[in-house]
Amino acid sequence: MPHAHYRNYQHIIFATKGRRRSLQLEIRTIAYDSIRKTCRDYGVAILEMNGPEDHVHLLLNIPPKHSVANIVRAIKGGSSMLLNEQKHLFAWQEGYSAFSVSESNVAAVRQYICAQQVHHQKQSFDSEFLALLRKHGIAITKEPCPPGEVESPIFHSHR
Repeated sequence: MPHAHYRNYQHIIFATKGRRRSLQLEIRTIAYDSIRKTCRDYGVAILEMNGPEDHVHLLLNIPPKHSVANIVRAIKGGSSMLLNEQKHLFAWQEGYSAFSVSESNVAAVRQYICAQQVHHQKQSFDSEFLALLRKHGIAITKEPCPPGEVESPIFHSHR
């Protein structure tokens, strides 16, 4: 078959290292531009991108020749490298979450991502994230907190 027909919509979430509120306007602009470039280079369509100062939500359509893990690695690696080259001390937290999205839910997820700043005036990231895990049927297990990190119900963050 010469062509692949696909709809591989993924709602991807990842946080800044230590969940620091480091995605202020200037840094967010640079990071988002880098994310757009990486996605363009990999042939990934960005349907939506937004988030508050400590994490990012993306709605992507990822071609079947790429894994979610490789795309996220390229996005996070490229954006943090660019920010550090421009003398912004920046890092993403290890890990990410990815939730598949059906065609019938794309509009709702886009709206949800667009409303992130307003949404987080009412709900914490931990609360939001726990709700997403439950919604997608993902069991919540408590992993041991690595040495030197602060325990959180969801993510571990460096002090």
